[in-house]
Amino acid sequence: MLAPVLVCFFISSAHGTWLHMEPLQKKRCVDGLALVPGLSMRGLQKILEKIGVESPSGSHGNKYKRQLDEVLKITTPYGLLVDTMDLPTDSQDKPTHKFHFANPFALLFLLCQTHPRFAYLLHRCRPDGGAPYTLALYTDEATCGNILRPDMDRETECIYWTVAQLPAWWRARKCGWLFFGFLRTKIEHTILGDLSGLMKHVLSFFFQTRGLNMATGMRLPGLSHPFFFKAVVGMFIQDEKAHKKCWCVKGAGGYKCCLLCKNIVKTDPERIEGDAYAKHCATALPDEFDLHSSEGFFQLADGVEHAYAQSLIQPRTKGAFERLETAVGITYDEDGLLWCKPLRKYVSPILHTFFDWMHSLAASGGMGQYELNQFVLAILALPMGITAEQLDDFAGQVVWPLDRQSQLPKRFFQTRIVHDSAAHVKGFASEVLCATMVLVLFGEMVLKPAETLLRHVHCLTLLQHIYQILSSNDAAENVPLLRRLVLEHHQLFLELYGRALAKVKPHLLFHIVEQIRQFGFSAGCFAMERKHKIAKAIGDLVSGLGFEVYLLKRALVELLHDFEEESFSECNLQSPVYDAPELHSALASIVPGVCAVGVQAARVIQTKLGFARSGSLLLFASGPACLLGVAQFFASALLASGDRIYFCCVLRCAKVSTIEWARTGNIAFFSVDRFLGSLPYVEGGGVLRPLFPVGLHV
Repeated sequence: MLAPVLVCFFISSAHGTWLHMEPLQKKRCVDGLALVPGLSMRGLQKILEKIGVESPSGSHGNKYKRQLDEVLKITTPYGLLVDTMDLPTDSQDKPTHKFHFANPFALLFLLCQTHPRFAYLLHRCRPDGGAPYTLALYTDEATCGNILRPDMDRETECIYWTVAQLPAWWRARKCGWLFFGFLRTKIEHTILGDLSGLMKHVLSFFFQTRGLNMATGMRLPGLSHPFFFKAVVGMFIQDEKAHKKCWCVKGAGGYKCCLLCKNIVKTDPERIEGDAYAKHCATALPDEFDLHSSEGFFQLADGVEHAYAQSLIQPRTKGAFERLETAVGITYDEDGLLWCKPLRKYVSPILHTFFDWMHSLAASGGMGQYELNQFVLAILALPMGITAEQLDDFAGQVVWPLDRQSQLPKRFFQTRIVHDSAAHVKGFASEVLCATMVLVLFGEMVLKPAETLLRHVHCLTLLQHIYQILSSNDAAENVPLLRRLVLEHHQLFLELYGRALAKVKPHLLFHIVEQIRQFGFSAGCFAMERKHKIAKAIGDLVSGLGFEVYLLKRALVELLHDFEEESFSECNLQSPVYDAPELHSALASIVPGVCAVGVQAARVIQTKLGFARSGSLLLFASGPACLLGVAQFFASALLASGDRIYFCCVLRCAKVSTIEWARTGNIAFFSVDRFLGSLPYVEGGGVLRPLFPVGLHV
């Protein structure tokens, strides 16, 4: 995203050229800058005035808004790109709210039509046997501008969607999730049914009874010929709060805290002691779960609806109705998604709920946050006299991969640890994951040699192993291992930290394991949370009644711009890219048949595992073991078939002890296909102590 300061630099450096431009050229230049993401219209006007550039006549704001509208008035065979629907509200003064959204049929057609390589990618990952594609939907709240603003006027519900069959590397990129719409939460609360009512209308557009229907299908332009696309709902990937609101259930705060289980309750353990059926959410194991069926859950919902109707006829039964809601864990709302009978054949809370592991473990009071806090408190209580400042000093010695977007603050352990045996650490999910890696490394280098807190170190190492599998692209292939790790960690966590800290989210982790097996991949919210940056950056630049409309339009422009820059391949060199014919002989010795032309090199590469940069410590597969090397640069070459292959040039590292490695003077080329990831490490005494993935043979 281009920052306004860079725009200012660009204009000022070209000021001399500007003076010699024709009026039409000046207009095109300024109008083009109006579409730069992250730059408000008023901001552009101020920049032009500040550097003394004469602005074209007329109102900048109105002109640029008209231009933005013209860009997005795109019509496809499936309608306009930006469509509207009327949402019923509880206000007598304004009975409906006009909701602007990106028509998913038109957007999908437009992307396939303008980007044949995307169409090819989508067609290539079609399900076997003519089965329909599956859609993944995501909702979350994001605050544009000042997050401490007391009226929460800019808190916005963001709705994204994608096709679940698309590769994991694609779903992790900026283009991997598509915008549906934005709605301020203060307006959402006036919609009948709140978030549940909103999603009822969203799904009703995806699956219209009269008109377009994803389940019926649509014809999309392909790379060489059109193909047929039809889809059903696959999953709702949300945090626990969003699932609670969407499905009209009591959620983690209720007596029936799990919408998937009949017998899991959250109450004083003494109340259910000796009960052969009811199980406490903190201690129940998977073989004790009595799972709902989809039909059974809908019957419960209908029973609650009937009890509500009876309470209106006989007010004395209102207490019985409220007790029934508590007993089954459902909150009745006649406008909620759960009671929309036409949509029941498309969507079910039992079949389509996918709990997000990021919020269940590393954020929003997740189990990983509690364990991290209590582990540090156990370290600080040791007679060795270790302090939080020393932990921060140790963390400061960790060299993080250069592709990591976030690292630990310098005083993380001094400022984020809560000195309370019932509290969790304060931190974002990315910080919690980094801190966990630091403490696992600290345990290996300090605590294990001192033979102290060994069970605590083992418990945290299990958690780190769970993080690794959940964040990997092949989590579905490791479900049996993940199931064993989660069970072992759960039991050890209860022994070390007690039942009071387990709460509901460790129970959800058992479901997450089975959902990975069911849906075929692991779903965290990292990619979608990164998507919020677009909404926050643009939303911070605009206000007024047209907030959601303008936010949607600018977000779509950004999305279309990202598609223009996308390579649609799992591996590609990042700009700046240089021609490197001198590397041909070296690459040809590794892969015969490499063309003499088309050899390129760069300092950054994008792979299916993310970015890798020169200077980072990289891990590569090598038979049953693995190899280490410090990245120097990355290269690509063309084969006679037209395919492009990629290599990493590294400075090899040699193993000098069980946990230590040293740089050598040997240069080697490794295929990117063997790349396993970038590693953090501690360096001292001329050796490196990497933090390897748990369970890896090196």
